[in-house]
Amino acid sequence: MTGTFSLVRNLFSDDRVRNRRLALAAGVALGVLGYLVIPAQAAFADACGSGSQSCATITPAPGSGNTYADQTVVKIAVPANTDFTPGQTIVIIECADPGGTVANLPIDDTSCDGLTVNGDTLYVREDGDFTENSYTLFQLPSTTLKEPSDSQPVCNATNACVLFIGQDYTQFTLPHVFSQPFYMTGGTSSTTTSTTTSTSTTSTTTSTSTTLPTTSTSTTTTTIAGSPPPKYPPPKYPPPKYPPPRLSETPWAFIIPAVGVVMLAIGWLSLGRRARRLRAAR
Repeated sequence: MTGTFSLVRNLFSDDRVRNRRLALAAGVALGVLGYLVIPAQAAFADACGSGSQSCATITPAPGSGNTYADQTVVKIAVPANTDFTPGQTIVIIECADPGGTVANLPIDDTSCDGLTVNGDTLYVREDGDFTENSYTLFQLPSTTLKEPSDSQPVCNATNACVLFIGQDYTQFTLPHVFSQPFYMTGGTSSTTTSTTTSTSTTSTTTSTSTTLPTTSTSTTTTTIAGSPPPKYPPPKYPPPKYPPPRLSETPWAFIIPAVGVVMLAIGWLSLGRRARRLRAAR
């Protein structure tokens, strides 16, 4: 027992071995950081997931047939997550989702209606969550928004829509989530009419009568159909601030654990050689 204690004491006695011992400890620490902390951060970052439909909650829930009445005001909440950057502005907009399927979720802003963007400024809070307390859902195209009947997208009792909720609806590569699909009822289609009025005057004169003017008025109503929908420019808001990538999304996620493994191996082999030399000296 005394010989074993003496071997261990001599194993860590000089400065060179002490430095190797520090290298061994550093290797263990880096290994723990690489294989525990970084993967855990990545797993937590995916808890919400950009493009997910499971994060956003709409209150009240849709009625029978998963429908809302036209111009229903709802509350939209996204819980704490690591996908959205604290302090970033959030945009909510109504988009088409034909059939209400994941495969048909919008991939760019051509499937969205720029007139349905939330009118207030919404910011991400410190833990990544945010709440829009008053967002209006529209049946599309909407007479309230003065949209022609053939404009896109279409969201009604037979054509499903979703809400895009993200940092910038013109860039779907930035963090965003979708609501569950829903249908809209109760709106009316738009029509455009024009009225033309014509007036004619006739005068008749004879030698025995006084000339009297005669006036007739007719009104014609013409309905214009099939005109191309106007292109509404997207609303202007401050450009988004692009956050730096998380550690788990950089090469350091692989470099740090690799360095830790190398240092661990060097420290272990150095201590092994030292132990063999001490045994040989005895």
